[in-house]
Amino acid sequence: GTGAAAGFDGPCGFDLIGTTLLITENRANYIRTVNTADGDSQVKAGTGVAGFLDGVYGTATFDHPYGIAIDSAGMVFVAESHINHAVRKIDTAGVTTTVVGTGAFGDSDNVIGVQAEIRNPGHLAIDSNDYLFITSWSNHKVSMKSPEGVVTTFITDLSTPVGVAVSPAGDLYVANYGGKTVMAYQVSPAGRTAMPVGVESPTEMCVVT
Repeated sequence: GTGAAAGFDGPCGFDLIGTTLLITENRANYIRTVNTADGDSQVKAGTGVAGFLDGVYGTATFDHPYGIAIDSAGMVFVAESHINHAVRKIDTAGVTTTVVGTGAFGDSDNVIGVQAEIRNPGHLAIDSNDYLFITSWSNHKVSMKSPEGVVTTFITDLSTPVGVAVSPAGDLYVANYGGKTVMAYQVSPAGRTAMPVGVESPTEMCVVT
């Protein structure tokens, strides 16, 4: 539909590429697009039936999609925190593949993404070098997927991290919900430093440029 005529069931995560807004529809198991110029809304991926099936447009299924982020090539990444415990990728041709997670509830490190187990991946962020950052609520950490597909632990010792964002300078910000803080990590060749900022139960965040 268009504008107010377009209904959503549980819109959750969103990201913008050009004039197109991409939205995860958590309860309806769709990934939707909205043209911000005219308000037209279309289904980009999902069938409306909960599942864990890769494939082309009209066949791939999702189960409670949550976080979403877009890389420099226009690839769309979607986190599924409910049952699938995975991160999926929708390419520019509309084909969905799993890039992180096996569907099992676990915690793996230093392995290729499709072999890595993860628990409740939540929100996503991508930096200028196409490194994907994933908050894992139940693992209390932020994982990182390299452009080559290797998943590693990036930040530990968090308490139910939820939102995540990357600044133009490459600094990473994490909404540490259980710790009631926003954590700032300066990412550099020498490592990273953290600067906590106390707020009350943060959940979502973005960086304005």
